[in-house]
Amino acid sequence: MEKILVVEDEVDVNNGICEILESAGYKVFNAYDGDEALKILDKTIPDLVISDIMMPGRNGYELLEEFQKRYGPYNIPFIFLTAKAYYDDIREGMKYGADDYLVKPFKAKELLESVDARLKKSRQQKEFFKEIANNISSYIPHELRTPLVAILGFNQLIIEQGDTFTKEEIIDMIKRIHSSLSRLHSRVEKFITYADVVSTANNKILLNETREKFEEKDVASIVAVTADELAAKHKRVQNLKLDVEPCLAPINEVYFSVALKELIENAIKFSKENSPLNIKGKIDEKREFYLLEIENEPTAEFELTNPKKIIPFFQQKRNENNQMGNGLGLPIAETSLQIIGADFDISKRENTIVMRIKTPLKKRALI
Repeated sequence: MEKILVVEDEVDVNNGICEILESAGYKVFNAYDGDEALKILDKTIPDLVISDIMMPGRNGYELLEEFQKRYGPYNIPFIFLTAKAYYDDIREGMKYGADDYLVKPFKAKELLESVDARLKKSRQQKEFFKEIANNISSYIPHELRTPLVAILGFNQLIIEQGDTFTKEEIIDMIKRIHSSLSRLHSRVEKFITYADVVSTANNKILLNETREKFEEKDVASIVAVTADELAAKHKRVQNLKLDVEPCLAPINEVYFSVALKELIENAIKFSKENSPLNIKGKIDEKREFYLLEIENEPTAEFELTNPKKIIPFFQQKRNENNQMGNGLGLPIAETSLQIIGADFDISKRENTIVMRIKTPLKKRALI
């Protein structure tokens, strides 16, 4: 049974909300102000909180701020009740991380629909993170152990039998150690990057602060620089075809560059040798978005099984193809684009895979 905490100083309204929720099968706790609510939260963590804004003592904004400090990582939905529907009130609530608003007076159906929608989303997130946890337990030990075995093995050979090897053999082993260290460093950096973008995307306060600091940048210039660097790194300069229209858009350059890097490297990694890598960018007809497409001819092993479900630490046909990597490239890209308010999807077009980014040309509203 899912638990809901109701915080409302008007006794009749509080009792009415509790009766509606209990009739719908929820376990309900109630408080009449923010301080009383925090005492309840010390004893039990609910699945959802419904709180009035204007209350004596600690108001709804202050309660939400304290709630986020204590339970932010749990991603517990928070719904505000308000007798006012002014933009400034909503913006203030969203700044602190509210998930929804109900304007009093409201109908029982409106209350239940809002609660159901938020709890459904919360359940989906929990299932998603459970799947991530399973993938982590499967892939991380392998990704860290494999390069470490090579590092320790060659290092031990040099220490114990170094005087029996030629100079060339020693140099070869050192190169192998360096290669394994580079791989290990790359894996750790990718874990850190993923943790950073997920932390930002799931923290409403931090996400809103990040979006408020967006600056207008030339999207095409960032795309060109990133694509040229990666094409040179992977020796695919002759395959790269750029056709990007200059355009200023309000973005965070760091997150946008991170997403581009992961998507372009993914296109290179899973494309046929010497096949074209097409990157096209243009402003849409209504001048509302910048549309960017990264197109490549995939290898035979690559299958577009479910483009709408991008799961961290997962690679399709990983064991059959003996693939390297940790399956974080696409999740990092998708989450980074989510931070800047851009839409992302993957589709198949005849014999090619198309990764499409839709970046708004106006700042996204706070959430």
